[in-house]
Parts: sequence; C-alpha cells; structure tokens
Amino acid sequence: MCGRYTLFLQVDDVLVAFDLDEALINWVPKYNVAPTNQVLAITEEKPRAAVGLKWTITIHSASENKDIPLINIKSETILEKGHFRRPRYRPCLIPANGFYEWRKSDKQPFYFHLNNDEPFAFAGLWTTEKKDDQEIKTCAILTCTPNKLVETVHNRMPVMLERHVAKDWLRVQTPTDYQAFLRPYPAEAMAVHAVGKQINRPTYDGPDCIAVI
Repeated sequence: MCGRYTLFLQVDDVLVAFDLDEALINWVPKYNVAPTNQVLAITEEKPRAAVGLKWTITIHSASENKDIPLINIKSETILEKGHFRRPRYRPCLIPANGFYEWRKSDKQPFYFHLNNDEPFAFAGLWTTEKKDDQEIKTCAILTCTPNKLVETVHNRMPVMLERHVAKDWLRVQTPTDYQAFLRPYPAEAMAVHAVGKQINRPTYDGPDCIAVI
C-alpha cells in the first residue's frame, strides 16, 4: 500500500515539471502527505491544471452495510474484476517526490524515491462524492505487486509513472489501456533508506522526515 508520501516541490516547480498552465490549489510543499489531506493532482477533466483532491475515496459496502474509506485501490481490482473503471472513477495523476513504506516486523519506516531524485506521478483514480449536500472530489492511489527493491520492505507498491508518459494515463479507456500502466516501476531506477519513526505522526513535517538514519 501507500499510506504516506512526499511532494516538497513548490507549485510553480510542479507546473514546469508536468507541463501545466495553472494551479487551482494553494499548495504548500509537504514531506508527510497523509490520508484525508487535500493533495495536488492532475485530472483528465483539467489536464493542464494542478487541482486539489481529497485523498480518500469512500465506497459503500452493501454486504457490511457501512461506508469504507479507501486510500489505495489494487490494480487487480481494475484489471481482473473490472471495478473502479470509467465513467464513475476517472484517471488522475498525483505528483510526488517519493513515498514511505513500513517494514512489518518492526514497523521501521523506509523512504523510496527515484535514484535521480526527479519527481514522478502516482497513477490514481478520482470521483465526485456527495456529503451533506456538498460535492467533494476525492482520489485514491493505485497499487501493484512490488518490484525487487520494494518487496524487501512491503508486499505492495504504488503504481509510479515517469513524467514523459504520465499524461497518457489520463486517456485510459479500455482494459488494454489500463494494463499498459498498472505494473511495478523498475527497481534499478529507485533508491531507498530508513527514516525516523517520527514520520508515523501525520502532523510531523519538514526535511527531517526523509533524513537518513
């Protein structure tokens, strides 16, 4: 899964990195983006703009008769079961510098990023939900089986897209389209190091979050 990530770029740098024209969100750089936060994203509805989405999609489980919050959606759910496809769930990009995963045995957090330290994008889905007669745009990050680097820590990883192909994700329509993107990122292009457990606090932020320990 992906439960925390970083985007410590200024919004102007995001516009340049992802070839965007405008920002429709007052983004503050973050080293510890947490679920339910408003996140910076790019949607197929506004592919030239950086917009704000709430990171948590809520679905209703009829079998359990309750609402279930989702911050991640398994790629297999789209590819094999056909759930979470258009038109209700549409593709989005969630820019990032890196993400955190926790080793199960001792809850040690690790920070994963590209070895060239370039920004990238998570493949995500977004939708519009109604709450208290208000419409809220929400999103979740897609996950897949891990590559050789991530599997040393966790059995899932977020779907990561290089910037030069990221915009193509916004145009997915068919099962074949989805299949082309929902796969592990090359391990040789990534790096990882352990970080302090203070990252466990959602309110903890700043460069120390990604400091090597």
